[in-house]
Amino acid sequence: MKQKMLSGFCSIGLIFSIFNASNASAASAIGGQSVFVAGQLGVGFSNNQQGSDLSYGGTVGMRLTPTASAGVFVDRITLGSITSAAVTLNNSSQSMTFFGGEATVLMGELMEGLELGAKAGLVSSYIEAAAPGIYNDSKRNMNLFIGPKAGYEIPVAERLAAGGELNLLFKTTSDEPISGYSTVNGVSTIVNVLGTLKYFF
Repeated sequence: MKQKMLSGFCSIGLIFSIFNASNASAASAIGGQSVFVAGQLGVGFSNNQQGSDLSYGGTVGMRLTPTASAGVFVDRITLGSITSAAVTLNNSSQSMTFFGGEATVLMGELMEGLELGAKAGLVSSYIEAAAPGIYNDSKRNMNLFIGPKAGYEIPVAERLAAGGELNLLFKTTSDEPISGYSTVNGVSTIVNVLGTLKYFF
């Protein structure tokens, strides 16, 4: 009985050792810590006379190899008042929220810390506008987007990295709610410049 128990404990210990070794090997293969969360904060620009405004978001991802990673993200951009040549609807708000996935490759052979990749997913555009005696409406649209990204990342602590990224996102468009007004529904290109802080688990 004691021999069977000893054999059982030895077997469990051996399995546990193999499991730990495989995990260590996998961690080494993907550059140590594999899962990360990141926060982004910066500015966003549109191609439709909306100027620039606050852009922020977050990402959850994983290193797949020492140089490649993938993740899912949510980014939000708030934009300015709705305008036309004749009037500005000052009591208005516009925003775009991007939900999607991204893939990134470290390009250390070009420059240390350089990342190149792509983003794609869905974007929700929301408009709320009111001007007494002129207009009162709100509208939400959902579109597809895709585009490249470039970033830079440097380690600042054992599990912490800081950097920035530039995204150029192309969005399918829909009709504007008011003819002649520039709104996020007429935007087809978005650029965000973001600072990033990334924590590895």
